[in-house]
Parts: sequence; structure tokens; C-alpha cells
Amino acid sequence: MSTRIRVVAAYCPRIPANKPVELPELARYLADRTGLHPSRVRYVLDELHAGVLNFTRTGRKVRLAGLGTFSPTIDLDGTIDVNHRLDQSLRVALNTPGIYEGDIVNRQNIGKTMDELTTLWNENHPLDPIS
Repeated sequence: MSTRIRVVAAYCPRIPANKPVELPELARYLADRTGLHPSRVRYVLDELHAGVLNFTRTGRKVRLAGLGTFSPTIDLDGTIDVNHRLDQSLRVALNTPGIYEGDIVNRQNIGKTMDELTTLWNENHPLDPIS
């Protein structure tokens, strides 16, 4: 007998892992849009990193409009971390109908309920049903 976890793994819509955009590619993209030289863009991005580190190490949040907020946190064992809360405008922009151009695995299952996905599993796997 299978579990709902297998249903999620098999049928839930997901965005496949792609090669990440690294700093040089991002710098070239920003340079093309701004007219700055890519090395200047990289310098600014390096300084942005330094700035976020500087302020979070003093216990302050860093809010970057359009990107999100970086907040320092601490675990019980004393490990310091930084949480990132995505700016809502970015989330809204990504969810504008028709704006997303990347691949989506199981796109046809967007909007289906867990019960509908379970029924789909049971139809396709009669010898291994979800109860």
C-alpha cells in the first residue's frame, strides 16, 4: 500500500531544478540593462553582500524593496542564521497569469485537490492503492 507522499512525488505540480544563475551571468544581465560595466555591477553586488552582513551581524534586519527582508536569527545552540522573507511584490509579479515562462512538471494537475490526485494514483496503480 502506497502513501500520500508518493502521490505528491508523482503528481503534484513542481518546477524542475535548473542550473542556477551565478554572479557573472547576473552581472552581465544587469550591465546590459543599466549601461554599467559588468565589473562595476559585480562590485556593487559584492558591496550589497557586505552591507547585508554588516547590518545583520549587529542584529538589524535589512529590507530590500522588491526583493525581501533579511533577518538575523539564533538557534538554541547559538548558531546564527539569516532568514529571508520574500517581498510580496515579487510573489505577486511571479503569479501574474502568463508571466512564468519556465517548465512545470505535471502542469495539468494545477488546481487539483489531494483527493483528486489520490484518485488519479489509484486509477493508475490499482495494485498499489492509497487507502
